[in-house]
Amino acid sequence: MLKAFLDRLPPGALAGRTALPVLVMGDPRHALAVEVHFRPLLLELGASVPTPGLALLESDLPGGPALAAWADLVVPQIPLGEEALR
Repeated sequence: MLKAFLDRLPPGALAGRTALPVLVMGDPRHALAVEVHFRPLLLELGASVPTPGLALLESDLPGGPALAAWADLVVPQIPLGEEALR
């Protein structure tokens, strides 16, 4: 469904936006997809992707330690725009 949705977006639809790639997967063999496929797609749509992506197993949801460790790594890398400061 995500692919069908994103295919309908025009080029540059995410220009000026910051995106954080997060992939929920059923099998750990798909862990590289967040960096190999999802990040380039977000970049192609014009988004800024300043952080590494996160791949979580469905069985690890709601995220627990993996999400907390990723958040500690990426939060300092996320640029705050003027809107975020208001």
